[in-house]
Amino acid sequence: MDCASEEAEIRGALQGVPAIRGLTFNLSERSLRIDAPSEAALAAMAAIRRIGFEVEP
Repeated sequence: MDCASEEAEIRGALQGVPAIRGLTFNLSERSLRIDAPSEAALAAMAAIRRIGFEVEP
């Protein structure tokens, strides 16, 4: 993830994941911080993988 279109794609994939309180993208570092309980974070990582991105917790 290194551009605004990829950020938008990830945001769209995460819209259906309940209990996410916030997302903090840092495109220059290619990172995303997910503010959510553990089980929601796991669901979020799965959703991101489904759209073709690698996830490293």
